[in-house]
Amino acid sequence: ELKLSSHEEALSFVSLVDGYFRLTADAHHYLCTDVAPPLIVHNIQNGCHGPICTEYAINKLRQEGSEEGMYVLRWSCTDFDNILMTVTCFEKSEQGQGAQKQFKNFQIEVQKGRYSLHGSDRSFPSLGDLMSHLKKQIPRTDNISFMLKRCCQPKPREISNLLV
Repeated sequence: ELKLSSHEEALSFVSLVDGYFRLTADAHHYLCTDVAPPLIVHNIQNGCHGPICTEYAINKLRQEGSEEGMYVLRWSCTDFDNILMTVTCFEKSEQGQGAQKQFKNFQIEVQKGRYSLHGSDRSFPSLGDLMSHLKKQIPRTDNISFMLKRCCQPKPREISNLLV
């Protein structure tokens, strides 16, 4: 039996257990809202992974079927003010014959609580608002144009490079 002397001490203990669980078993989990880290709440609400590597994001897309327009949202491993969107798309050959599957990364900049696609002048008050806007567009880059269709969100107890 464990007795703690105050509510604050209890919250501190819960926070410790919660952080340990998040570090070793489930990076997208929290035990109670009183100790939930704001970034974890943000990620869960937006289907965003933590700072997973590109290789893991591509693997996730392949496991989910890697259909055109599927994407993974993830925080950058090197620049913590950026979210990366890794998208499954098909590059059409210059002769117009066939299409080769590609995984493209797009940078979402987070500045002063606003979200914008790198190179765009338009910003949005939330990641959800930006994604809703992008789903109505047909982004183009190089020989590729695509529509965003389905976000591959983190799953409970999913193994990733976020776990120790």
